[in-house]
Amino acid sequence: MTAKYLFQLLFKAFAFSFALAFMLGSAYYMVTFKGGDYKAALPSIVNGTLMLTMILTLMSFATMTLANRSIYVNPFLRLLVFFGGTVVFLVYAFIHQMSESNKVFYATCGISFLLVQGILYFRMVRAYPAR
Repeated sequence: MTAKYLFQLLFKAFAFSFALAFMLGSAYYMVTFKGGDYKAALPSIVNGTLMLTMILTLMSFATMTLANRSIYVNPFLRLLVFFGGTVVFLVYAFIHQMSESNKVFYATCGISFLLVQGILYFRMVRAYPAR
């Protein structure tokens, strides 16, 4: 496995989770604020989703250490390095004191990133089995 492949995984996680979190955030806004002006909220939703997804991507940059074979062959370390940043973000989102709508938005971004990461993890393990 190369660092280029791992960087591509991070970029894919960023792109797909941004799209998914944006759709879920927009749907949450439409359901919560039924009479609200969506055009006025759109820049806030895009900016919030982009910033949170960038934070999640930076927290997942430890994935680049999987290029080291001794880390990759250990399943516990591989899971810890790959999902650790996202899990810490989700724990923070659930225990930090913030408004309910912000908590839902943070959790939506974190869960969408975790879902995309999970799919990419299983594709990575299938493409590069630890021997």
